[in-house]
Amino acid sequence: MAGIGTGIAILPVLTWLRDEFLSKETAERWKIPKLLPHWPWWVWVIVVLSVLLLTILKASNDVIKKYEIQAESEVLQTQQALREEIEKRGRPELMASFQMIMGERPQWWLYLKNSSSPAVNVHVRDIRNGSKVLRFENPGPVHGTAPTGVRCHILENGIQERFNVMAIFDGQQFYGQSSPSLVLKVVYSSLDSKATQKSWELSVAFWYDRLYNKLEMGQQSIESI
Repeated sequence: MAGIGTGIAILPVLTWLRDEFLSKETAERWKIPKLLPHWPWWVWVIVVLSVLLLTILKASNDVIKKYEIQAESEVLQTQQALREEIEKRGRPELMASFQMIMGERPQWWLYLKNSSSPAVNVHVRDIRNGSKVLRFENPGPVHGTAPTGVRCHILENGIQERFNVMAIFDGQQFYGQSSPSLVLKVVYSSLDSKATQKSWELSVAFWYDRLYNKLEMGQQSIESI
């Protein structure tokens, strides 16, 4: 079919070259009617119909292949989305937040909330700021019920202060409204057998807002580890 299309495309060029550069006698011999076979009319009808049929079949085949490729791509996308949804539903969805506890001296606690299956082996990594280290205790499994508070203390030549995340910024000198940000990282696993158990890490930046005297957090992300 491509050869037929090419022939039709260059036919006007060949006709012009014939008429312009060949003698009249030679050009007459190369007229298209003279070059065609002398077949009965019904043969020509069959040839034309055959060419037309082949053209229709080729076009139909191209359309079918196009839709088959498109349908296959849609099936693959649907399967991938389904696998991601299944994996997501099996993954505990932890979210971290800081809340102020009122008392003689307000304290800021870390709370972990889960909106999916239970999270086990929960561990909050140490956070260092200068000579201070913010260390969290093991909160145990985090279920999809009420938020779980995580105890912490500040290490600097021993334990300096307990149960106040804000203390990691005490004595820090900085300019502007907000302190340099620190990164909170929480590692946890799914409640599965060891053979199928998966682990993830929740990461989020946080900082001290001096103007409002509170802890602020950035966008949280969860990655498989």
